[in-house]
Amino acid sequence: MRKKIWKILPLVTGLVLLTASSALTVHGESDNTIDVTLFKLNLPDDWSYDPNDISDYEYTCSVSVFEGADKDNSQNDFTIKANEESSYSFRKYLQTSDIDLHDYADGTIEKTTIGDVDYIRTTDNFDRIYYIYRHEPSGVTYKVIISGEENDSVRNVFNNLELKLEDTGNVEAPYPWDGTPFTPAPQSIAVGDYTVTPEYIPFSVSQNGFEIMRHQFAISGDRMYHQLNNTLETYEYTGSTLNLLSSDTMDEQGMDLFTDTDGKLYISRNGGKGIVMKDGQTILETGTSGYLSVHPSGAWGITSYLGYDTEKVTFQDGSVLTEPWILTSMNDDEARTGIFKFVSLVEISNDHIMVYGRLAGDDTPSKIAVYDLEGNQQLLLGGDQHEDPAYFGSLTGIAETANGYIAADGNMREFYFWSKDGTLLAEVDCYDMFGTRYPWIEDMKVAEDGSVMVLMTQDRDDDSASELMVFRLTGF
Repeated sequence: MRKKIWKILPLVTGLVLLTASSALTVHGESDNTIDVTLFKLNLPDDWSYDPNDISDYEYTCSVSVFEGADKDNSQNDFTIKANEESSYSFRKYLQTSDIDLHDYADGTIEKTTIGDVDYIRTTDNFDRIYYIYRHEPSGVTYKVIISGEENDSVRNVFNNLELKLEDTGNVEAPYPWDGTPFTPAPQSIAVGDYTVTPEYIPFSVSQNGFEIMRHQFAISGDRMYHQLNNTLETYEYTGSTLNLLSSDTMDEQGMDLFTDTDGKLYISRNGGKGIVMKDGQTILETGTSGYLSVHPSGAWGITSYLGYDTEKVTFQDGSVLTEPWILTSMNDDEARTGIFKFVSLVEISNDHIMVYGRLAGDDTPSKIAVYDLEGNQQLLLGGDQHEDPAYFGSLTGIAETANGYIAADGNMREFYFWSKDGTLLAEVDCYDMFGTRYPWIEDMKVAEDGSVMVLMTQDRDDDSASELMVFRLTGF
């Protein structure tokens, strides 16, 4: 379940309310009415509110009230939130709340009628109760959040809630299964003396949803593995198409995926719960936390996680051995070893270890350091100032190829190409190379044949979902 936390402000005496909107009026202490742009609440006399807990704007309103006169000692808290939002945003909320979108679309999901409004009722992992209503003609989503016991007093407040439902002509986007898949138009592009050719590798059945920035993948021979949260999918990779073979729910949420030349799959998970799989079966628990990047041989890897020390992990005779790597005490200016304040990404090729992170010091840029396998720094890639070429936003992938290095920048929607000696050859926009509009570059991995595989998400033109797409880069 999605965790929802809001700030409770101190109680302010009196009922005089000043907001950015003149639409809100409070009719005095004897008339306990809260009237905002998108709803109205006639509050029972035994309930109170803090004026600072009311927000009233044209497209978003919220009110928090509580039973009794003392907020700190109240056993019941009742919050109403109303927001004009896209159908994409609302459906993403349903998905993260474990509400089946097909059931919602079909009208078969169970609903509770209160005041002539049909609400979906759900709970979160803090035992809060949520009542959700989407008014499609206006595009406004209403959420009623109850903390405490859902007793007669709370229901009395709910029964006095009036939603202001106005038809503004909003038209909802198609549901994902009715929408039009996004079809990119990739084209070759010059990178120095090379011609890089992107090839779109479609899924046999369109893969789409509402999540971005959470997808990971890995390629091993004719298998592609895709992970989103705690779902692991296996695809057959024919070279021109991806066919789904299996979809499994894992007992823990994954963080990253790597494969080795033996076909083993390494799944990074937090809390010391990383695992290694072969032929769909778990064969080893690594005991490592954070991101585990693995050498193609599968003999060893490097763990990293923001400001934590990096470690070298060696797999030997079914055992997992760990030892400090060269980047330690990164958050300690006195004890730090290495050039980084924190590490965001590690990728390992046959011959090099590529580390991306923020350099130590004040107002320092993020860089890629290229090390040999013994940990000796060979190159430092990336611009120093915002106006410099290859000044990074947020890298989501690094790859070494036969002719140099590639970095994928999710924030900038760009790819950077360097020669083997670290010379920047090109800075290429996703639109120019892939024919996409404004994608998020999720992940990038090198296939066994030396080509570079790229995973992206791109909002469809009809806003029905985000399209999951795979590309193959050759020529560099």
